[in-house]
Amino acid sequence: MLVGDSDVGKTKLADRIANDMYSQEKEASVGFFNNIIPMTINGRRVKVELWDTMSTQSKLEYSKFYFRKSSGVILMYDATNKQSFQNLSDWLNFIGNWRCHSDEVLSLKLVTTVIVGNKIDDTTQIAVNTVTAKDFAESQKLKCYEVSAKTGEGVQPFFQQLVESTSGSILDIIKNQSALLQYVTELESSLPKKLQEIKPQKKKKGCC
Repeated sequence: MLVGDSDVGKTKLADRIANDMYSQEKEASVGFFNNIIPMTINGRRVKVELWDTMSTQSKLEYSKFYFRKSSGVILMYDATNKQSFQNLSDWLNFIGNWRCHSDEVLSLKLVTTVIVGNKIDDTTQIAVNTVTAKDFAESQKLKCYEVSAKTGEGVQPFFQQLVESTSGSILDIIKNQSALLQYVTELESSLPKKLQEIKPQKKKKGCC
């Protein structure tokens, strides 16, 4: 799921990822749009849903259903707009509050969040340099990428890594849950036998 301020290029990035296209027309998202992207991850063919969202947190309050079903969040800023970068803290708080109040227990464990700076092709207007962006991301224990939806620079490698990371987390949890289920099953099946082996001791006769 793509989130961030308006005009950071969420729709442009989604179009570049899904269709390898870029439109010069300025379009503001007025709803929620998803793109189905076939990919090969670790030798397996998968279909990834990429959701493009509205740009205000008040509107996103109505989108918790989409968040609960997401296993990855792409938090975007415009590298030529310092304010959009400074607003990342508010967005992280918004995402954090959603995760804390989510009733989807499994989804909390699966959500991978990354920070993505767009419009790095506009080199004369860069307002947020690489060091500043990476320092902030590291302070939040997140990965940071810089891309250009316009030229395509850095887009496919970043998205491939994100999906691989997300898929790996999901598989790890599934494996851990399967192992735990198997352990519990084996434990339950062994309990009756062990209980049968425990015989009550007869009280010895005596004066004491």
